[in-house]
Amino acid sequence: MEGGKKDEEKSQKVRSKRGGSSRDAPACMELPQPKRLKGTDHDVTVIVGDQTFHHYSSVLRLASEYFDIMLTQSMREGNEKIVRFPTLDPAEWSLVYQFLDPSTSRFAKITIQNVVMLIPWFHLFQMDNLLAECDKVFARLVSDCKNKILMHADRRELKKARACIVHLLDKVDLSIMYSLSHSLSQGVRVLKKVTEQMWLCDMKICSRLLQIAEDSMMARESLWPRLLCILPTKHLRSASVEDIVNNSFSRDLFVAYLGNQGESIATKCLLSS
Repeated sequence: MEGGKKDEEKSQKVRSKRGGSSRDAPACMELPQPKRLKGTDHDVTVIVGDQTFHHYSSVLRLASEYFDIMLTQSMREGNEKIVRFPTLDPAEWSLVYQFLDPSTSRFAKITIQNVVMLIPWFHLFQMDNLLAECDKVFARLVSDCKNKILMHADRRELKKARACIVHLLDKVDLSIMYSLSHSLSQGVRVLKKVTEQMWLCDMKICSRLLQIAEDSMMARESLWPRLLCILPTKHLRSASVEDIVNNSFSRDLFVAYLGNQGESIATKCLLSS
């Protein structure tokens, strides 16, 4: 399935950002093992990374529309009774399956420790109810970023404050990627507060903010007025400002919001390179 391959790539990017796999995730070990049906053998093989798992196709199809479509006779996976996720983590699959199987799903919990890992899987499997639950939990992580940023919002701890902002930007990116509306709304509110402290925003952060504004209308409406204050006044003469405006999106936004003045700002930045 073409869409599935793209979502696997998304999952790989998220895993790389968070620093590896979840092989040491304790939640997987604490849950009971899925039950086997008496007199019925597993009828589908799921290969994740370099490990092989055996499951009931009926369990997978009832839990996820993704599997329901994939395991029909008209699909290769349905005929072969083999589903492959070559780039994904088998340890993660062991935990994710706990949410799919009705004999273990009531014990499986979404927590702040496993939510970032679960989001791409639930998105891939089109499990909207669980993704919505992830959104609520992930929004708490986004909100916590505000406290960490404020804790270091002192010019003596500027490096730490900016590192916290970058972590927040990563979470907002994830919210946009997987359409987590609650988390995105929370993230945009925190970013709006951050941009009120103009001295916190260096060029790297401004560039990320512009990209987020491109990807999300909600972010654009909230953040663009603040970016207009930051970019022209403080960073216009920076040697690296062309990295921000030297693309069609930024030039278009400058012009759309500022008209001739925006075109002038973009031109000056490009000429200064």
